[in-house]
Amino acid sequence: MDSGTENTDGKDVFISYSHSDSKEIAKLLGQELSSMGVEVWLDDIKMSIGSSIRESIDDGLTQSEYGVVILSESYFEGTSEWELNGLVEKHTNEEDVILPLWHGVDHDYVYQQSPSLADLIAEEIDKKNVQTVAASIYQIVEDRGGDNDEWGGDIGGGQKTDFIDIDIRFQGRFDPEVGKEVTVESWRNHNAPNLTALEATEIRDEDREIDYTSSSKGTIMTVKRIDDEPLNGIISDIQEIRSGKTEFTIRVEESRLEELSDDRDDYKSGFVQ
Repeated sequence: MDSGTENTDGKDVFISYSHSDSKEIAKLLGQELSSMGVEVWLDDIKMSIGSSIRESIDDGLTQSEYGVVILSESYFEGTSEWELNGLVEKHTNEEDVILPLWHGVDHDYVYQQSPSLADLIAEEIDKKNVQTVAASIYQIVEDRGGDNDEWGGDIGGGQKTDFIDIDIRFQGRFDPEVGKEVTVESWRNHNAPNLTALEATEIRDEDREIDYTSSSKGTIMTVKRIDDEPLNGIISDIQEIRSGKTEFTIRVEESRLEELSDDRDDYKSGFVQ
């Protein structure tokens, strides 16, 4: 996702967290964001007594547009109120660049540590809602420069972007890589309009700018090849790679699928009655 700045090496977001109790959730969040096309940098500083959270976030925001701060019990350990209030000051002065998340803590706990930090709009995060939180962050990044109305589950009228995973089968040479952007330029689908798995006939690797064409010609009784409904997404998983065959998953905005026709005749071959 284009950072919208002159720093072409910058990231969309960086994630600051405590290695003691939030490393796993931070990694999952980073993976979800990457599979949505968000450029992520995970803060590699181990928060401990004497660590400067303010300095860490200052450094992160010089290379990223937004800072996602996962607040947990161990995140507060050894952190001064001055440090925590500094986050609020940075958030206010730099127009909502910090997106707080509560992991294993609630408003009362955060308030006891820092009343000013507790006043910032935050979302709770755990293993069950990582993708939903990632979608909220995606929306903020996509609407870069606007108000963060989508942030916080109980405020604002913004509608979060939803994603759906589509399993892709491809017959021929192709080198998929998780996190890479691809466009399925043409495809065959045996279960239209329920698009959950399809056979790609042409794939565009957007990062490498390479086009791949399937060696499979299909059969006379198969559904017809769809050439005018490209599907763009990020590779989120790889099931199998072997000579002449690849199976992987791409994550696509659900709104794109809603644009596809519901008429089975638009997908069926004329040979199928």
